Amino acid sequence: MLQRRIILQRNALNGLKNKPLELFSLIGIIADGKPHLHAVVSDCERAYAEHLEEGCRTLYLAEIVVLEVKSVDLTRIRDERNILKLKSGLEDRA
Repeated sequence: MLQRRIILQRNALNGLKNKPLELFSLIGIIADGKPHLHAVVSDCERAYAEHLEEGCRTLYLAEIVVLEVKSVDLTRIRDERNILKLKSGLEDRA
């Protein structure tokens, strides 16, 4: 049985750097050409959830499908508190 836990700390998976992991799930968006992806990976003992960062490598195989939705134009803008928010071009049409 897998013991699931969510890793929230930055660089929390560093201890797993040289350990083989299996990719169970990858979900996210690409806005302004920049990916924001969440991954769930597992070793023999646990599952881990974390942001997928630049520099991650695939040892053997990763089958990933990217779907482009042409009717949605996603972009990131900063709000009045300087927090990066996701905005859709559809919001302008409403």
